[in-house]
Amino acid sequence: MLRSACRIVSCSLVVLSWFLISGCDSTSEPPPLPPVDEAEANSATSASLYQSHRKSSEIALILPAKDTPDYRLWERIIQVESGKKHESFVSQRPSPGDPPTAQADLVRDCSKRGVKGILVIPDEHEAELAKALEYARDQGTAVLTLTHAVKVEGKPIPAIVLEGYEKTADALLKAALDDAKEAGFPANAPGILLIRRPGDAESSARLAAIEAAIKKANVNIAERVYFDGLADAAQLALDPVIMKRRDAAFVFADEDQGTNIIVEKLTGSLALEDDDPARFKYSAIGFIMLDRFKSLIDRGIASAIADRKIIQTGKLAVRLILDLAEGKTIADRTVVEPEVLRRTHKPSEQEKRMMKRPY
Repeated sequence: MLRSACRIVSCSLVVLSWFLISGCDSTSEPPPLPPVDEAEANSATSASLYQSHRKSSEIALILPAKDTPDYRLWERIIQVESGKKHESFVSQRPSPGDPPTAQADLVRDCSKRGVKGILVIPDEHEAELAKALEYARDQGTAVLTLTHAVKVEGKPIPAIVLEGYEKTADALLKAALDDAKEAGFPANAPGILLIRRPGDAESSARLAAIEAAIKKANVNIAERVYFDGLADAAQLALDPVIMKRRDAAFVFADEDQGTNIIVEKLTGSLALEDDDPARFKYSAIGFIMLDRFKSLIDRGIASAIADRKIIQTGKLAVRLILDLAEGKTIADRTVVEPEVLRRTHKPSEQEKRMMKRPY
């Protein structure tokens, strides 16, 4: 029997719940909506007739069983944006141990209940999911996938596709090498990679792009540092490496927590003495998903960062699924690429003193 984790949020509580630490988890299924005349739904004018009889204003987000920071942020963003549009919101995901058909079954259930639109972040069981997406589409349900497209029979299911990591990694690495050269590092100075575990499909794609950029530029990597958790874990992992590898010219992180801690370590580091010439010479680069980390560029601390536009993508998903539900035509593929933000100035001596931490 299918089990699922489910969150249902009414419009009046959506904005408030954005500020809560966690949502209201329940293992119960959402209440059924009024039945739909399936014969009428399958008539020659199925889409318009089917949609006109829907009583729901609900947007459903179907997540993979495995959780990631990206998925949690998308869930919050889509929840808030749905509320702004006066739509109710439900998020569901298979439970650990559910069969491979679990995500597909959730998609079918939502379509049968008559939700307004279904957003799906595909799991690895795409063959099963494809059939469910076809079913929802053929019933007149607006459905859209997020992260990549799923191949289906017949009319494509619209998708928001995340790509562009290769050229983004090239640009980040170039920024690091340019700044390292200006800081006086030799041309063959090595770098350090800071990698968060466990990974997911998106982080694996980013890491592959980083490794490809490094190979293309013929850059040596002195250390690959792995951590499991948030910034504290990144700091514990990075500290001894920074102490040992003073010859490294740059540190490259594949996500927010690593990027943030790199900058902290290289500006107010426990590992470097105040008069250590290595302070402020390292190039810090990495990928981010939260807008607040853009201040690393504004303050001239990081050489370059790549905004993966996770927040913007969540907002875009709501707009597109509502357009689709209203019968508007949208593109089969909407591509979102990271934006590389380059440092425009370097910290002044006064800024450097202000950034030092009182350890």
